[in-house]
Amino acid sequence: MVTGLAYFHPNGTAESSSIRPMGVRVILKEAMALQITPSPALCVSDHTPVSECVRKMRDQKVGSLLIMAHDQPRKMVGIFTERDLLKRIDEIQHGDHWNKPVAHLMTRPVQTLEVGNLFEAGPRMLKEGFRHLPVVHTSEKGPAELIGVISIRDVLALEIRAKEEALSLAKRAPKKGRTPRSRVIHLGQSESPGLQRLVEVAGRTLWLHRDVNPPALNSPKLFTELESADLVFLDLDGLRVTEWTELLRKLNRLPEAPPLILMLTASHHSEPERVTLKALSRSGKWPVFLKPFPVTQVLDQVRELLEISPSRS
Repeated sequence: MVTGLAYFHPNGTAESSSIRPMGVRVILKEAMALQITPSPALCVSDHTPVSECVRKMRDQKVGSLLIMAHDQPRKMVGIFTERDLLKRIDEIQHGDHWNKPVAHLMTRPVQTLEVGNLFEAGPRMLKEGFRHLPVVHTSEKGPAELIGVISIRDVLALEIRAKEEALSLAKRAPKKGRTPRSRVIHLGQSESPGLQRLVEVAGRTLWLHRDVNPPALNSPKLFTELESADLVFLDLDGLRVTEWTELLRKLNRLPEAPPLILMLTASHHSEPERVTLKALSRSGKWPVFLKPFPVTQVLDQVRELLEISPSRS
């Protein structure tokens, strides 16, 4: 459970902060329900000696420290990890780095992850080779707020739990008359591993991604496949308004049109587009979700459209 951040100051004292904006608390509550949450971050000043940083990591049994500016304790300027220590071990042993400020060895600049995109942590860490990824909340009111840290250990633990749950469900399911997997198709210009993981949490599904580009929009094969789907996610980002409106018309004309969920980043679309999509959402015909999507609401919507009860998932 997230208990706040521990800020270790040069004088050795620690300050705890667990006050979160309401929106962040809601996101974290949703994430906890799906077993992925950032761990509390351990932070030190950039003036802290390397030797003191290593002792804190050993005592707290963590693999990273977030480095804050000595004159701005809430400003993150770097990250110090076990990997940084190993890369510079020869210099530390044969020089005086051991007593130098950690600013000399830390990794900078720091790559971060928005708290609303927690399900993107695993794919991003594997793609970019991170073992620790600070989680932040960015608002229009001020600078990004540090929420915690996701480690590769957290990601692996999540995957192991997911596989264990899948095996448990498979063992409990009757051999005959077993519920077939629902076909879920994601239409978009890029894959969405986080959304895929969320849909897999909802129940037995077969996830398929299909690129949306001008040639594909006119492909009879694509619409034949869509007609056989149990649920379709349409990511509107990157599509011109003429493209996604034409796609919706074609989907609506299918004899057996599948349930459809629309997703978009508000800032990527014009005001008239947002007004139109808001009207569509209010009509109840097609649910529309803004990114970062509300995890619990999307999960409930998927289960409702696929007629999956929480007990089956």
